[in-house]
Amino acid sequence: MHALRSWMFGDAIAMLDRAEQMQRRFFEVGASSGGSNAGWEAPVDILLSDDSLLLIVALPGVLPERIVVEIEGSLVRVRGDRTLPAFPKQSHLLRLEIPHGVFERGVVLPAGKFSLSSQEARDGCLYLLFQRIDVQR
Repeated sequence: MHALRSWMFGDAIAMLDRAEQMQRRFFEVGASSGGSNAGWEAPVDILLSDDSLLLIVALPGVLPERIVVEIEGSLVRVRGDRTLPAFPKQSHLLRLEIPHGVFERGVVLPAGKFSLSSQEARDGCLYLLFQRIDVQR
């Protein structure tokens, strides 16, 4: 019985370690690949239905006019930059966890043909709604 508890405790610790790693990756600094000058990569959520796809890109503090969306075939690329807020002269930086600077995120859409039908920046996220254009009815 003791061995079973030790094994379960070990698995629980490993799961907590993986969760902590995922949390640290939420905004991965320097994660962008492909030779770009991006300093961070924004996390995304993708929701797919029979006739549409919603891509949500987390971009807290990024002004909508600083966001560029490019679509090349099935690749959607979101890029831009987030500037640091102005600080009083006598302030000292204690922690810097929210990424700033140039970002880029590329997402490959699932199989099928999609057309961007709306784009909205709200609540610190960019919402890209795509309609499936190859739906058989």
